[in-house]
This record gives sequence, structure tokens and C-alpha cells, in this order.
Amino acid sequence: MVDRYDESVTLEVTEVHADRLVKAKFKAIDWFKKSDEREIPFVDGILVDEDRFIVRTAILEYHIPCLGFSLEEKNHVNICKDRLEKMCYQSGPWLNELKKCVYEGKSDEYLLEVLSVAKGSQKRTLGQLKEELVLMSPGQKISYVVDTVYNEANKRDVVDLVKESDIFFCESPFLAEEETRGLERCHLTARQAGLIAREANVKKLSVFHFSGRHTFRTEQLIQEAEEAFQGK
Repeated sequence: MVDRYDESVTLEVTEVHADRLVKAKFKAIDWFKKSDEREIPFVDGILVDEDRFIVRTAILEYHIPCLGFSLEEKNHVNICKDRLEKMCYQSGPWLNELKKCVYEGKSDEYLLEVLSVAKGSQKRTLGQLKEELVLMSPGQKISYVVDTVYNEANKRDVVDLVKESDIFFCESPFLAEEETRGLERCHLTARQAGLIAREANVKKLSVFHFSGRHTFRTEQLIQEAEEAFQGK
């Protein structure tokens, strides 16, 4: 019945290759036939680059190629309310426009219309408003890795992807004593997850994806990961 509707669910799918990204759209209204297929360079691991965040990916080694991900917020843009009152500016939609201009990296000479309590609508440069009202703070980085094997080349790729993460979600199906089993199954041990997190200098490690055979030993898995992460 999808041809009866004006609007359509549209999926944009990205296929990751070592040197390029292949993108295509699939619209429900067209019975999900592939359309708008195109290739773009795969640079610096960037999969998605939006105004406020970047998603990076790395092709990791498993039984088949598997992707790890990091979500990196760009700098937070905050409006200082105390300064807003001190400068006699009124709140309003123009503040959202101000934040949008900062996120988009517009020139400091760009003019915005602001609302003043005393003088009504006025023009100010973006540079003036940034100095008067804007507070910048670093964004967070969250990384996710599952279904991958521990070897030097793969470890290097994981570390490069998750480096300096605020939170690193990492699989740890097996105990440290099961290192051989982990290698055979192309999975990490809890200790290996901790070592990777330590080398990548992440702030917090959260392990998951535990083997079903360890249903009653999850605390041990978490402890082994944390001890390796802390260098114990």
C-alpha cells in the first residue's frame, strides 16, 4: 500500500570499504528499490559528519570484517544566562540561531539580529556575541566495540578508534584463563578489554557481551577487566 502515500520511510545505507564509502537510498514508496547510489572517499574513519557530532568507524578483524564505532560530540555551545541579563538581551529564538552559527563555524563577521531590553532589535556580529554570551566546553566521546579478536594489528586499530573516549563499551565474553578459547572464537577476554582501554587512555570502561557459560561469573569478568584497566 506504500504507493498510496505522499511521504515515505527512506533508509540511507552505507557500505564501508577500506578506501571508500558506498551509499544508497531505499524508499518504502518505491518498494525499497536501490536509488541514488554514489561513492565518497573514506577519510580519517569518518562515517557521518553532522553539525554537532561525528561518527567514526574502523574495520576490525573477526570471522568476517566487523565494524567498531565512536560517537564524538563536537564542542558544546552554551549561553551564559548571567551575561545575557548583564548585557540587557532578551531571551528568544535568536539564541538558537546564535548557537547554530557557532556550530556551523560561521565567520565572526556574520551579522545576527538580537533582541535588547532597552533598544529592541539590533544587529551584532557573531564575534561580539561569542565574546559576550557563549561558553564552549568539550563534547563527549563514546565508543563501542564487539565481535573482534585480540592481536597486535587489531588491537592497534581498536586503540586508535577509541582513544580518549569518555565511555568505552567493549565486549568481554571470556575470562583471562580462556585466552586460547577467545582467540579461536575471535573474541576478547575481560583482561584484554581492560588492557585495550588502558592503552587507549579512556576515562571509563563498561564491559558487556559476556559468554552464556559465565552467567554466574559476571562479577569476575568485570573485576578482571577493571584490574587490567587500572594496571593492577
